[in-house]
Amino acid sequence: MGRRKTVSNRMRDAVADQDAWEYAWALLEIARLEYRETKEFNTIEVRDIKQLINAMLNQSKGTAKDDDTSVSLDMKDYLELE
Repeated sequence: MGRRKTVSNRMRDAVADQDAWEYAWALLEIARLEYRETKEFNTIEVRDIKQLINAMLNQSKGTAKDDDTSVSLDMKDYLELE
C-alpha cells in the first residue's frame, strides 16, 4: 500500500483535472489531519464536513462504478482517526 498524496498535491491535481470528487476528498483530508493534530475542526466546520460527505454519497448513488456501501466504507477508512 502506497503513501497517501499530500493534501496540496491532491488539491493541485484535482484543480488541474477539474475533478470535484478528488477536491472533496482533499477537503476531507484537511479535516482528518487537523482533527488528528488538534482534536478540533477549525478550517472546515463540522456542518460543512457533514454536507460534503452527504453530497459525495448522494453523487455516488446511481452510478455503476460506485456502490453506496463501498463509498461509505472508503469514507470510514479515510476519516478513521489514528
